[in-house]
Order: sequence, then structure tokens, then C-alpha cells
Amino acid sequence: MAYNNDQHFERVKESFSRLGLLNSMIPTTHYHYTSAESALLILQGAKLRFSNPSSFNDPFDMDTSIINFDCDREAFINFLLRSRPHLDKVELESMYNRRVAINPKHFQDIASRTLIKYRENFGVACFSQDYKNYLLWSHYAKNHTGVCIGFRYNTFSGYLPMPVRYTKKKIFVNHFDRNVEPLIYLAYLKSSVWKYEKEIRAIYFNMREYPDNLIPFEKSCLLTLHFGIRVSEEDKDKIISALHINQYSNVKVFNMVANRSDYGFLKPNALF
Repeated sequence: MAYNNDQHFERVKESFSRLGLLNSMIPTTHYHYTSAESALLILQGAKLRFSNPSSFNDPFDMDTSIINFDCDREAFINFLLRSRPHLDKVELESMYNRRVAINPKHFQDIASRTLIKYRENFGVACFSQDYKNYLLWSHYAKNHTGVCIGFRYNTFSGYLPMPVRYTKKKIFVNHFDRNVEPLIYLAYLKSSVWKYEKEIRAIYFNMREYPDNLIPFEKSCLLTLHFGIRVSEEDKDKIISALHINQYSNVKVFNMVANRSDYGFLKPNALF
């Protein structure tokens, strides 16, 4: 998005505001559930994978159908001027007539396909506000045999870490609305059936800059590591060794503990 940075920032801010996320309380620790194998790679490389939406387990996540491309002459021209301020009025009018006016439906179809292709460059890192979510341990930490890594809230501050907005009904946005950034709607809206995840997302819109999909982080930003109740002693030893060898000096390490009286967890046991 090669727009003026100040204008772009204001549109991003307005988008979060309209979604009710701008003043969200963001916890000081963001928890990332993963397998023991992936945890080792994260610790050894001090990098976290930002996944493409095509790999998500929710087929409606980042659903491009919430973005419509209806526009009149003025909206189209104002949109183009964001990235092409050098164009004069005659050129802009000509582009509108050739691309939109002659066949609006065809234009909208092309714009929609272009957005879907653009989405292929997205990268998303998923976190939760909760380290003791029973279902998340099952779904994302390989049936409790993995770990939950706690990152400081500003670890990926350049990648818009924000809570997800959960909703029963889709919230639609116009691509040519000059006051918002439609990609924010695309990235931070999810069905309310996923509300239990209490998800926080960090987003990057141009993963071509990171061909391996791995984004580095400062080791001092890793705060906690919780072992699942089914983690093997071998995996535990490897991970603890990786923490020491790679000099993660600030990390507090815990074992999750099952509660014998119900289906939840007790307070984790601190290892060090």
C-alpha cells in the first residue's frame, strides 16, 4: 500500500475505531500455542512464523466477500489519487470511463480477484490472551504435548497486534471508502463461534519480504513458557536446553497441572 503514511495511519486508526477495537485493553503478555517441535525452531532461530490465511482452519477467516467494490466517479478518482497523485483530471476521468463506467460488474469481479490474489501475500501470527485455555491446548499445542510461549505485548508492535473482533453477522466495508483501510476489516473480523480463543493477531501485508515466512523477534521479549500436561520428558529437556543455549535469560518456565476435581487446570508449577 504505497499511500501517504500519515493518511494511511489515520485510516487504520479509524478502521479499528469503527470495529470497536481502538481502545481495547491489550494484555501485557500474548500467548502462542504450538507443538514442541515448532517451539524448538522458534527458540533456536528467534523467529516466529507468520502464516498465510490459506492455511487457517476456518474457511471463513479473512473472507474477501465482506469487501465490496461499488463506486461512483468521485470515489474511484479519490482512491487513485492516494497512490497516483501525479495523474491529472483528464487521465483519471478516462480511467474511470474505461475501467468502471463501461461495465461496472466486470470491474467489480476483477477487483475482487485482485484482492484474493493480494491476500496470498498476507502473514498472520496468532496469539491468545489466555495461557490455560483447554481447547487451545488441544487444537494448537498438539493435544497438550506442546507448549504455550508468552511474548511481551510489544514484541511485534510494527505488525499491528490487536484483539480480534468477533461477530455473528458479517460487517461489510467498501473498498473505496476514503476514511478506512478495508484490509483491517478483512484481517481482524472473525465469526463469534471462535470467541473462546480470545485471539490477538499480528499482521503483515507483504510477506514477500520474508520468503521463509519467519519474522525475527528480540529474545528479551520472550517472557514465559508453559509445558503441556502431556509433554514428553525428552521434549521438555530439549526445550529447556534450547532456552539456555540460546540465552533466553528472562523466561519463566512452568508445567501445566491438571485439576483432579474438574476439567480445568490448577495454577501451573514453576520450574524456574
